[in-house]
Amino acid sequence: MSDGRFDQTGPFKRVTNFGELNGRKKQRVLIGDQPHLLECRSLELTRVKHNWPSQWHSKYPGGYIIFDNGKRFAIFQQTIDEKPVFLFWFNEFTEVFYERFKAERSILTHLKKLPEEHAGALKHLVFELSGEKGLPADFIPFIPLSGVLKYLMRLSVAQLQDVDALLSIPGSELFWRNQVSVLPAPLPYNGAVGQNRLVGAL
Repeated sequence: MSDGRFDQTGPFKRVTNFGELNGRKKQRVLIGDQPHLLECRSLELTRVKHNWPSQWHSKYPGGYIIFDNGKRFAIFQQTIDEKPVFLFWFNEFTEVFYERFKAERSILTHLKKLPEEHAGALKHLVFELSGEKGLPADFIPFIPLSGVLKYLMRLSVAQLQDVDALLSIPGSELFWRNQVSVLPAPLPYNGAVGQNRLVGAL
């Protein structure tokens, strides 16, 4: 029995009938690198600008779709810049996944750039917000990125967005150095996007 995540008739289904994409409707789609949305390692949100199945057949035998980011999707080959891609419908379900995907990747990118002591403090914050117990505090700074992602997956989308927003605040490294290590675990959180309980700790 399918759980719906990979069900091609469910909310995470791929676009397979490209004739349904209409530039006049400015439909939003997700461009991914894997045939199943939850397995994508890269994901981009864009809008359909034009769908021209009968144009430029010398280069695009089945025509092409151009998106508002300027990229062209070869309909017959199902490629962009000769690389295979997959299109997914953007809806209330895929939007939640996309927002989570963006925040997780942004946090991991910040983590790679932070000085070691600040990266360790950020790992403490993620660990505490995840509600996990029992891991020695001295071990947390040495958790690899794959381990951090495991704890990020336990956070709500709103929590992920709040952590990501904190990383974008000028001077936020002072917060990591002076505050994160004494945060209670985990902070009360009502899950509402925009009601940032963490920024209040600054």
